[in-house]
This record gives sequence, C-alpha cells and structure tokens, in this order.
Amino acid sequence: MLTMAALPAFAQPTFQGQQIIGGQPPRDPRQAPAATGTASIKGRIFAADTGRPLRRARIVATAPELAGENRQTSTNADGRYELKDLPAGRYTITVNRSGYLQLRYGQRRPLEQGKPLQISDRQAVADIDFSLPRMSLITGRVTDEVGEPISEAMVFAMRSTYFEGRRRLVPAGSPGARTDDAGQYRLLGLAPGTYFVMASMRDSWTVVENGVEQTFGYAQTYFPGSMNINDARRVTVGVGQEVSNIDFGLVPGRAANVSGTATDSRGRPIAGQPRSGNARPGHDDDDDGRRCPHRSRRHIRDKECSAG
Repeated sequence: MLTMAALPAFAQPTFQGQQIIGGQPPRDPRQAPAATGTASIKGRIFAADTGRPLRRARIVATAPELAGENRQTSTNADGRYELKDLPAGRYTITVNRSGYLQLRYGQRRPLEQGKPLQISDRQAVADIDFSLPRMSLITGRVTDEVGEPISEAMVFAMRSTYFEGRRRLVPAGSPGARTDDAGQYRLLGLAPGTYFVMASMRDSWTVVENGVEQTFGYAQTYFPGSMNINDARRVTVGVGQEVSNIDFGLVPGRAANVSGTATDSRGRPIAGQPRSGNARPGHDDDDDGRRCPHRSRRHIRDKECSAG
C-alpha cells in the first residue's frame, strides 16, 4: 500500500510547477485532442426475457483510433442510443445495465467471443441492437462450525476454465461478496452455468492446550462445507435464476508459519512483491495479499505479513 506524508494545511500539491486543484493534475497541453470523425453507430437495447426496451443502459465504444478516449452514451426511455462523430476504425461495442449481464457486439450469449465492428468515414451504421439477459445470482449464509453466523467472510463463485494453459477454478461474476452481520451473502452478475461456491476468512484466535499456545483460523471452505474441492457440490444456475439457501459452515484448523525467499528466473531475490497465506484457486495470491517491504524474505503467520 502506498502512503503519502501529510501536507501542511497551507501547502497545495503541484504538478510540473502548476498547482493542482481538487487533487487532479492539469491536462497536459501537449496531449493530442480526442479523435473526431464523421461516422456514427446507433441502435436499441432490449431485455432478452421480456423484449421491452431498456433505458439507462450504458454503451461504450473502444478502438485504437480513439487513442484511449473511449466514447460512451446511454439509452433513452425508448432504449435508443447513438454514438456520433466517430473516426473510421475497428470498434468494440460493450453494453452494461444494472441487473443484466454485459454483452459485446458479436456475442450471441455471455462468455462467447465478440467481434469488432468495422466502420468507414461518413458511414452511418444502424440497427446495432442488443438483447441483454438478466444476470443470475447465488445467495446463502456462512456460519462457523457450531452454526453461528460469520460476518466479513469473502465468498466467491468459482467456475472451471482454462487459465494460464491448464484447467483451474477462477472467480466468476462480481469480484466476490462479503457476508453481513447475519452471515448472508449475494453473488451477483453470474452467467448461466455451473459453479463451486467458496468462502474464506482472515480471522484467527489462540487456544492454550496443556500449557502450549496454538493459533487457529478458518480454512478455505467449499459448499457444502469441505476443504477439499473433490468433495465440493456444484451449484447450477439458469438465465436470470436465483439459487438460494446455499448455506455452509467454515472449517476451522490450526494456523501455520510459512517462510521462504522469492526469486526470479535467474535465482535473484525479489523484493516488494505481494504474498499471502490463503491463495485462491487459479491465482498465486488472494485479493488480500499483503506486501512485505523488508528485504525479500517473507514470513506469513495467521495470514499476516511481517518483517523477516
């Protein structure tokens, strides 16, 4: 995590000798203006289940010819949109709307590969319509081993896919959900398919047994309550379906100390890279990986990082 020293009350941050107002640097006058053109794209956005037009859907057009200045607009009450003054190029058109799955131009269903839309100067492309499917969701409750609710646990819908050349479990939909004070969670933005539900918790506690203090924590646990993915139960959702009552308890276990030295391909120590004690499937680190700035040696205890 990056930190900044507190500025005196009278000091103002500057950028290249200019005072920054509102914490944002001024626009570089040498930066090229946004590309403009004579082409346009228009169409309508509908709900796939009812066929009714969707208002306030957001349409984003990206293309190399825009030099990073993406174009976007929203639909009106009739579900219509239009993107004007576009330069010729190959465009990726993406549509988002709350409660619905994102679609790109050329996709017939979620998770399919989209395709670019080629437009020329002065071309008016019409009828670029989209029918958005409603998102699916999984809801449930996470408890401890005696059935008490656990708050602040992170829950993920994991799907099996090819990742970095081999089949792994990777998170799907929204970037996880956090349980509330009643242990309840809602996993949103899911495409129809089959998932494994996984929960993890960064909590720990100590127990004294026979005069020896031991540290315990919760293991990464899969529905219906197993640390082993082979014992996990699949959860299948259809288009726009809510699958509820996916309740399970986290499995407690003894915490361990892990230490080592990270090196690059030439065997040289690497300093300042994140490491964590509870990696998620499909990833080298979880979202809460902490950074150890003290040399290149890491010590992880109770899922926390400390100086070596």
